Amino acid sequence: VSMFGNYAKGLSVPGTDPLYDSLYFADADIARPVPETTDSFDLGLRFQSGNVEAQIGAYYTRYQNRLAVAFDPEANDGEGENVFRNLGRVDKYGIDGSISWRPTYNSLLYVFGSYNDSEIKDDVQDGVDGAGNPVFLPTGGKSESGSSKYSFGARGQVSFGDLEFGA
Repeated sequence: VSMFGNYAKGLSVPGTDPLYDSLYFADADIARPVPETTDSFDLGLRFQSGNVEAQIGAYYTRYQNRLAVAFDPEANDGEGENVFRNLGRVDKYGIDGSISWRPTYNSLLYVFGSYNDSEIKDDVQDGVDGAGNPVFLPTGGKSESGSSKYSFGARGQVSFGDLEFGA
């Protein structure tokens, strides 16, 4: 059994998508995203014995100024448009594991699975009302979209010299 861990600091600046994906760019400071930064940690265990290998690991990532894109049906004079903005602080975390077994030298069975979740910490400003007061979307405490909470899979393969079959 061996233990592993990692810490990484990241920076992600707004890409070319918000600049070149469309000609529309909301004329509001809330729609002008700033760079996203991250602090990521992971920790886990690996096991190998004979023809069995297994791993389990957990991760936690804290995003500051999380970049996100969402379709706004009212943007661009009601024609709708993708709007890039910052979500503020978002925490993502999860756990994943895998196990593989070689019943023979030329065969392999492998299964894996993971649990992933996130939490948007604050409500996101979505403009101002007629009196100039900020209007917020109720995003605080919700999860990010676009990734599954659970994932799992399996693979089996057999080798015949240089030829390999797998599914």
